[in-house]
Amino acid sequence: MSKVTPSMDNKTEYKSVTLASPLKFSKHNEGKYKLAIGLFTSKDLKNPDVKIGNKEQTDNWYTAYSPDGIALENVNYAAFASVTASSVFSDKFSAQSITDMDYTSAWSSAVTNEPQTVNIDLGKERELSTVELYWGQNYAKQYRVLLSSDNENFKEVYATSTSDGGKDYIGFEMQKARYIRLILESADQSGDESAGFEAKQGVNILRNGDFENGLNSWTMSDCTAEISSDAHGGTSSARVAARTSDLGCLKQSIAARLNQTGTGKYEVSGWFKASHNALATISMHIKGSEDWGNDYFIELGELKAGEWTKLSAVLDVQWKGKVSYAHISAPDTMLSEIEALVDDLEMKKLEPVSGEIEFKPITEGSYTLLEAFAY
Repeated sequence: MSKVTPSMDNKTEYKSVTLASPLKFSKHNEGKYKLAIGLFTSKDLKNPDVKIGNKEQTDNWYTAYSPDGIALENVNYAAFASVTASSVFSDKFSAQSITDMDYTSAWSSAVTNEPQTVNIDLGKERELSTVELYWGQNYAKQYRVLLSSDNENFKEVYATSTSDGGKDYIGFEMQKARYIRLILESADQSGDESAGFEAKQGVNILRNGDFENGLNSWTMSDCTAEISSDAHGGTSSARVAARTSDLGCLKQSIAARLNQTGTGKYEVSGWFKASHNALATISMHIKGSEDWGNDYFIELGELKAGEWTKLSAVLDVQWKGKVSYAHISAPDTMLSEIEALVDDLEMKKLEPVSGEIEFKPITEGSYTLLEAFAY
């Protein structure tokens, strides 16, 4: 991956390049240029230590190739382009960071479950076939890319619900556009799960238990899951289906938050709806640094086919030392052929908080984007 710092002039562009990584020039103007190369140990760009090219060059730059100049391909039209976003986490994370050619800066959205929009204005209409996105720690798992020439009529050229962050290389049929719009619909916040969680008695320790942010914070075990509009509260629930075992379900790591709330009595509850009459359970596995681990199988109660039912149970959760691993799994209907909807899952400490881990403030928003390229 090429890395570009903000400092550059008409002749130079600083890059840190790994093998097999192409150079991408960020000049706005099309045309032909001479390619001159010099290797320096000094930033004053005088007297290169290693000289490559023609010795006749008079300004200490050595032309490597210049019959009539070379046509530059992969010109990054998004370099230093104007950017707006629907929200920012703080002044430190401005939207303009997305096109500043500096990987040490970033745009980060507010902490939100709402979709976020990023608009990039290339200044004039360009012929585009590629967009590259470089994500930070919190990336968009589900998003769309749209193009427009007038900033009013947009055409979708790409959509995904399975991004895994890092670098996304997006290719599409060549077309003219001036404006690029990113619609970020579902975040994958893979950072510290305890960040932004202030442990208090009666506070839900589960993240996205209402599934209003898609399946963010949940993983699937021996099942498939999708978001359903058949919800108990809000607009979304999770549909668990195609279970390959009786224990197929959704899982969430809760270790960091348990370390904040501490051992004691918790109430676990949720709303469930099954395709057939069933017994609903939730399971937990918790391992402390000084024990062999404990398994909890919580029989919440019976479900009637096709009806939303709230089920809850109180249990005494114990471990020794600090929690090194813990997850909660739901729903378990004991029969793999039964599909189930789950919504509004909660796990609350009923006793005073006794954890040892202090509150950590959130350091970035729901989505973080380092750079965007367009060519």
